[in-house]
Amino acid sequence: MACATSTNTGNDELDVSITEAIVQAHSMYDELYNSRQLEKMVDSIYAEDCCVMMEGRDVIRGRKELLELLCGFSKDPSHHRVESNAMEIREITAPGQRIYELGRYSFFDIPNTGRADGRHVIVWTRIGGKYFITLQSINPIT
Repeated sequence: MACATSTNTGNDELDVSITEAIVQAHSMYDELYNSRQLEKMVDSIYAEDCCVMMEGRDVIRGRKELLELLCGFSKDPSHHRVESNAMEIREITAPGQRIYELGRYSFFDIPNTGRADGRHVIVWTRIGGKYFITLQSINPIT
């Protein structure tokens, strides 16, 4: 199961390898989502007991509920493939256990017919030597 992996320096600054691992996990997310390998994406990136919060929806709990939601999105023509996104990452808790990713996102649709901008918070938790998303909050900027 591919996921964000890292070695930690033990200091309070963001470890470059952690940043690279999280950026790689985001790239894997985009690649698997765009190729509609949704089950592989969810299993590779999200913790079994993950919690995802999106504006206007009930809290999504666990991989199964998340997969059902994403499968619904992939069948809905109003949800296009993500071409690229932008983000900012900071670690604000003890190294090696949790990473808090704070930032802004821009999702660009293919063939670039639309754009969604917002803010996100993602909590990555180290489980069995790998980082998985345990909490994700996505909120559009209005």
